[in-house]
Amino acid sequence: MITTATREKIACLDLKDQHRQIKQEVFEVFEKVYDNAAFSGGVFVEEFEQNFAAFCNTKYAVGVNNGTSALYLAMLALGIGAGEVDVEWRRVDTSIVAAEGKLAQRRHFTLAGLVHDLAWL
Repeated sequence: MITTATREKIACLDLKDQHRQIKQEVFEVFEKVYDNAAFSGGVFVEEFEQNFAAFCNTKYAVGVNNGTSALYLAMLALGIGAGEVDVEWRRVDTSIVAAEGKLAQRRHFTLAGLVHDLAWL
């Protein structure tokens, strides 16, 4: 006996419902930032850093512009410098940001990822 399966489209990422739940709060905060032209640095970033440090149960936190800068600073803090070699074992689709941080430090690295993880593309 042959049966046919019904295909249902499942959204990979649907943030509409989540956005609706926090829309008012986000827009109120954005209006404060916009009215103060505080798009970079300032009291809002300081407040975020303090709250994030408390969340992480640490004394300090530093907000940066993107994940590449965060990885770069983390490697500097750990004393990982130029010319060092390492191997990355990770999904191929998450390797670019890590690679950028390493390139900024002029490090040698090899990406040893799992290509079959890209089957969803």
